[in-house]
Amino acid sequence: ADPRIVPEASVIDEIGFEEASELCFFGAKVLHPQTIRPVIEATNGEVFIKNTFNPHKKGTKIGLNIIHKSEDVLSISSKKVTMFSIDAFGKNKKKDKIFAEIFKIAHEEKIMIDVIASSEVMISFCIESEILINNNFTSRIEKVARAENKERQAICIVSPKENQGKIGVAADIFRTIADEKISVNMYSQNSSEIAQLIVIDQKDKERAIRAIHHKFID
Repeated sequence: ADPRIVPEASVIDEIGFEEASELCFFGAKVLHPQTIRPVIEATNGEVFIKNTFNPHKKGTKIGLNIIHKSEDVLSISSKKVTMFSIDAFGKNKKKDKIFAEIFKIAHEEKIMIDVIASSEVMISFCIESEILINNNFTSRIEKVARAENKERQAICIVSPKENQGKIGVAADIFRTIADEKISVNMYSQNSSEIAQLIVIDQKDKERAIRAIHHKFID
């Protein structure tokens, strides 16, 4: 985790490419997955992340064949997002048309949607707040259907790929959040079960990260 939030956080000795990619896309700023993929794929090799202030330290090895046998959670990252809530019935449009328009606008504005969830009457999704500053995404979305947007904090909890199918990890995350009296606005998990994303109020970010770190990593 970010040592500015969790003082007892430690360096990960080694991590798989898929797990590292999730962290990099979701708030970890040291590198971008597209900078290491060519090296990994061309050489079937390894990439080392080093501390430029202390180059003699071991750092973190990223590779294709890293196996984690015991950890339920490897790392936690976060970023500020804007959560959009769209009334799917607001303009008497079919839901599939609304989805098509959302993704068309996102593509044209070069926006990546981080989390998306829908019900019969509501479509909700999150976008990194920073990239919304200098584009027309928000104003264009408001023309698609009635929409509200609020700033939130998204937390990415990364587990080893070996955890796929393991029962109880998500339950423990939610129990830990509940014990802190924190409400979850949105939740998403990819099919590989490597990344679980929870969206919460910004004021609860540090408390949530510390609680999850204490539960799974300390």
